[in-house]
Amino acid sequence: MVYSCPKPQGNGPLVEVFPDVWAVEGRVTMGPGMSITRNMTIIRQGSELAIVNSVRLMPKEEKELEQLGTVKHLVRLCEDHGMDDPYFAERYKPTVWVSGEGMGWSKEAGLKAEKVLGKDGAPFPELIEPVIMSKDYLKVPGDASLIVKKQKGILVASDSIMCYGNRKQDLKLSNQQDSLMAKPVLWMMGFSGRIITPPLFFKHHSCNGQASGVMPELKKLAAADWDAIIPCHGLVIKDGAKVLYSKWLDAKFKSAAATPPATATQ
Repeated sequence: MVYSCPKPQGNGPLVEVFPDVWAVEGRVTMGPGMSITRNMTIIRQGSELAIVNSVRLMPKEEKELEQLGTVKHLVRLCEDHGMDDPYFAERYKPTVWVSGEGMGWSKEAGLKAEKVLGKDGAPFPELIEPVIMSKDYLKVPGDASLIVKKQKGILVASDSIMCYGNRKQDLKLSNQQDSLMAKPVLWMMGFSGRIITPPLFFKHHSCNGQASGVMPELKKLAAADWDAIIPCHGLVIKDGAKVLYSKWLDAKFKSAAATPPATATQ
C-alpha cells in the first residue's frame, strides 16, 4: 500500500467495560496544540473481534488487542471517524463495514467498504443490532450506532451522542485529556453536558443544519433498546444512559419545535 497511515497518537489501557466488550481511549491531533480524546470499542464473539471507531494503538496495547482474538470486522459508523481504518484493514484484512453507501476514504488509502450496515446486516448479527439514520434526514452518506445485546443493551455510538459526564459516576477510560488549548474551544462549541448530541452534529449531519432536521432519527435512537453507552468521545455511562439522553432530547426537541420542519432529501 502506497499510503502513509497515521502514527499512533497515544492511548490508555484496554478496559473490559462489560464481558467481551472493551473500550480504549486514544487521541487525535486537530492542529498545533489542539488534541482531543476519542474512544474505540472492541466486541468479541468467540475468538473473533469487531473493531468500532478504530484508533491505532501503541505497540503494547496493540499486542494486547491481538491476544484477545482475531480481528474479523472493522466498522465505520460516521464520516468523521475513519483515519485509522486503512491501518487496521492492511494489518488484519477484516471485513470492512460502513454506515452508508458512498462513505469512503481517500483514493490514496486504497480502502473500500465491503458491506453496508443494515443493508447487509451487521457483524455478529445475533449479538449486534445496527440503528441506521435515514438518508432522508442527513447531508452525509450515512450515520449509525450499534446496540450490543448484552446487559440491558450497550449503545456504541457515532458522533450523534457524546458524554462529557459526571466523573464521580461515569467511567473515564484513562488519564488521557483534551489538550489545554482544546478544552475552552470545545466548551465554546457546545461540547459539554453529561450526555448530549453536540451542536456540530446538527450543523454537519442534519439535512437542514439544525436540530429539527435530524430530530426524528435521534428520537428513533432514543427509543431503541439500550441502557449503557460507549461514545466516540467522552466517558462510558454503564447504566441509566438512555433515560438521561431521553430527558436531554425531550428538552432539546421543545427548543427546536419552533424551527420549520426540514424537507426530506431524495
